[in-house]
Amino acid sequence: MKKTTLYFSLATALTACLFLFPSLTGSIILDANEKPKGFLSKLWAGNRTEFMTHSYPNNIRVVKIEGSSNPVNVDILEGEKKLFSPTPNSHKLRFSKDTLIIKTNNAAYLQLYASSNLTKIIFEHATGQLSIKDRKTPLKVELMQSSTIRLNFPSLTVDDSTAVIRDLNLFVSEKSVATLVSGKAKSITACVNNAELNYSNAVAVDSANVQLAGRSIVKSLAFGSEHKLNNLIVSGNKQYFKPELVGNNVQLQIK
Repeated sequence: MKKTTLYFSLATALTACLFLFPSLTGSIILDANEKPKGFLSKLWAGNRTEFMTHSYPNNIRVVKIEGSSNPVNVDILEGEKKLFSPTPNSHKLRFSKDTLIIKTNNAAYLQLYASSNLTKIIFEHATGQLSIKDRKTPLKVELMQSSTIRLNFPSLTVDDSTAVIRDLNLFVSEKSVATLVSGKAKSITACVNNAELNYSNAVAVDSANVQLAGRSIVKSLAFGSEHKLNNLIVSGNKQYFKPELVGNNVQLQIK
């Protein structure tokens, strides 16, 4: 067997093993009861799992995700101020004034329990997904430095006065791409600067106000389908904006 064939076979086998058995990388996989699952996960965790959960101070207003080439998935839930992750080796934490900074180095899954004190989450050079499970107060989401993030928010009735997501504020810049995948909201306000904002036909929004700057666009990923985005208001630099891509049943206002 040629050396190149042997090396290729070994590399393929190693990749398959890491895919099938992620615990080989040092990640700790949990079962439904949040207990280490499998021999390797139990080995890495030992007899303790408390290091998977980190509390953070009351003054934290901002969470900043500094990404890597690996994906990061973040769930935001209402609750006591803590961060839980079944992959504790995938990231490092530090604090700067009112900001919790999470630096990822491997594929990461983070559950962020946050009170109403949390007002903003920032992604820098990150790829992955943000899911807002439960939120009673407005939240600003910022994507910077070529971040690509898919956003999911709760499926609640748009005209319900008690809706969890009533106001979602987005700031997308520096060649980043934000995609609204699913969920319902009363209103969305977005500033898109040299970046891209997409939405699917699974998103129900009463009103979306989008300001474009630089080489920016806003469009539907399923523009040939019926949409539940009732009103789309577009302002700013519309040189690269294509009205034909907003989707069926969307009331478009251009300012």
